Amino acid sequence: MVNSIINVPAGFPPILLTIMKQITILCLMIFTRHFFARIAGACLIFLFVFQPFIAIYSTIPGVSLSAWAAELPQPFGAILPKDAYELIQQNKGNPNFVLIDIRTPEEFMSGYIEGAVNINYHDNDFIEKLDKLDKNKTYLIYCRTGRRSSDTLNVMKRLKFNEVYHILGDIVRWKAEKLPLVK
Repeated sequence: MVNSIINVPAGFPPILLTIMKQITILCLMIFTRHFFARIAGACLIFLFVFQPFIAIYSTIPGVSLSAWAAELPQPFGAILPKDAYELIQQNKGNPNFVLIDIRTPEEFMSGYIEGAVNINYHDNDFIEKLDKLDKNKTYLIYCRTGRRSSDTLNVMKRLKFNEVYHILGDIVRWKAEKLPLVK
């Protein structure tokens, strides 16, 4: 039952998964008696039991939840700023990798990630500009907080792009993690 509730990342330590399953089953047996209560209980237990274990595990040096995601075939998704920085560094000079800042030109000029091109989300021809891009390249997009990049990720998926990522937390989180910007 627990395996059907959560999606365990590849490489997650089996001992932690076993402990989490046992805690969940114990809690279900103690606190619930009815079928619907068990379902609600399982959801609450997931939120309060599993998330802290995964968060603690992800702080272990050399372990990244984004690295787990990279092992899976997910051509669209979010990556952590530190992983985005590594991806950008690995792809410097790679013509098949494009970093796109979709903020306004004014926002862009206040500070942007080195190598980014600016395509204004608010332009009337924004979707047409995206559609003209090579759909076989890998794209990393970001905005200020994530709303525009999430929308753009979905648009690019509909336009049949092969591989598009956005930075989790976008430029706000990038700055908070003190990663480099061009001003």
